Amino acid sequence: MRIATLIGSLLLAMALLAPTSVFGQAERDLSLETDFPLPTGNTFMSEYDGVVGANLMYSEPVTDQFVIRVGLQYNRLDLGQALDSENTFINRTGVANDFTPRVGVAYLLDLGDRLELLPEAGLSYTRLVFDFDEDPAIGDTVRSGGGIWLGLNPRYELVGPWKIGASMEYRFTHLESTDVRDTAFDQEYHALNFGASLTYTL
Repeated sequence: MRIATLIGSLLLAMALLAPTSVFGQAERDLSLETDFPLPTGNTFMSEYDGVVGANLMYSEPVTDQFVIRVGLQYNRLDLGQALDSENTFINRTGVANDFTPRVGVAYLLDLGDRLELLPEAGLSYTRLVFDFDEDPAIGDTVRSGGGIWLGLNPRYELVGPWKIGASMEYRFTHLESTDVRDTAFDQEYHALNFGASLTYTL
């Protein structure tokens, strides 16, 4: 959680210390973002290979600068040889489908020359559905849990209602307890997410 605390403090400082002149006019918009997760930390998810996913976000202005963000994120992670909490290799191939509805808040900072910056933070609920190929009898295994996300999104205004941008984000999820092992290795998911975004102003 040290990373989350540091990033959150930086985002809050940027919003509070920025002069009024850099605040832009928040607008209602819809964003489609590519999403490449890089699992971090010593957890079971850190042994899986990330695959590009997608994130659909809707923004609703509350004030000229303050925005409510609601969205749904999807990632598909390849399962290869993974380590369990006892550092033993597990040969299970398949995929993990990651469905994450989320809600958050953001500040719009106008950097000039059609550039804007959107620091944001929020809460999420992740549902991981594991599908193992080599043993159909196992079936789908589901893990769920709540978490937080912290993001920083620079965007550039194109012609008309379109904007392009980049997305950088930290995600933390604490999964529910299981009958396997109730340890941080088996219950936590940390990831740094990177991607590109296309935004349409409504």
